[in-house]
Amino acid sequence: VGGKDVTVKDNGDGSIGVQQEIEGGGAILFENSYASTGSTVIQGTKSLTGRDLEDGQFEFVLKEVGGELELTATNDALGNVAFPTLVYTEDDVDPTTHKGEVTYQMRERVTAPESGYTYSEVVYTVKVSLTDNGDGSITAAEPVITYVDEEGVTQTVNEALFENAYNSEGGL
Repeated sequence: VGGKDVTVKDNGDGSIGVQQEIEGGGAILFENSYASTGSTVIQGTKSLTGRDLEDGQFEFVLKEVGGELELTATNDALGNVAFPTLVYTEDDVDPTTHKGEVTYQMRERVTAPESGYTYSEVVYTVKVSLTDNGDGSITAAEPVITYVDEEGVTQTVNEALFENAYNSEGGL
């Protein structure tokens, strides 16, 4: 049996380089694999004037732009809206730059409007920038939230706020 000298070197980019010298010929096969994950939660806020907000009263949709992912969430009694956790993998980042970006649209879903309510029609664009840290983890930056105002100007905001109002009709 011949001797085998193998030098393994970390290339610093998530890959390993191998140099081999095999006495008498032959081959050694090295297979590398790499996996990374990260996650984030996208949130919004619901406000209602003219009536107390109820838990689960309004429904919201988060849809990936150019993708198939569509999530729904409802508000709690305090107006908090939290979509299920979004999980990212190495497939969501460029293997060369180790960066990625995922864009979503968030809106209120009104399937059966109730009398007396005015509903928010704003559609928010939510961009999440991703960085593969090379150690099996992906960092999802704080989402950048924008919407287009009534004059056609894109506005960047700190939160996705959906404002509804209730005005009872009739009276005594």
